Amino acid sequence: GIDNILYAAKFCKDINFKLIGDGQLYEDMVSFSKKLKLENVEFLGFMEKEQIAIELSKAHIGLGIFGTTDKAKRVIPNKAYEVMAVGLPLITGNSPAAREILVNKKHCILCKMGSGKAIANAILLLKNNEKLRKYISVEGHKLFSNLFSTEAIGKLVEKIILELL
Repeated sequence: GIDNILYAAKFCKDINFKLIGDGQLYEDMVSFSKKLKLENVEFLGFMEKEQIAIELSKAHIGLGIFGTTDKAKRVIPNKAYEVMAVGLPLITGNSPAAREILVNKKHCILCKMGSGKAIANAILLLKNNEKLRKYISVEGHKLFSNLFSTEAIGKLVEKIILELL
């Protein structure tokens, strides 16, 4: 779905995009970015978790998954949890997996998968609505802390073990 993010960048020329990672499509996406003549996209390549945390601390919004493959519809990627963990507002694809735990305009903005225009519209919505941006940041972080943090998962595992004993 990186191609969709690049299309979104084309619609959001006054917003800087930083893409982290160097997966199998890295070179193709760098070439595609050049083809689209994007001057607001920076490819940062592979980073260790500590470096990712530093980059996230500088961001205003975090992006999740937007592809249209069966896998993209079945998963919530780690990066989505990382975005919520640091209290950034998350924009991610409106997939069956996302709808299982995320509420649109509460924990994140869910947008049409496979659509750069939908991603751009979601970005502009958050850019122009500080109240919604802050609300999603707080609620997304609460959701992460209550259900997906190390502490929350540890308590759940403890409860299961105690029930089995």
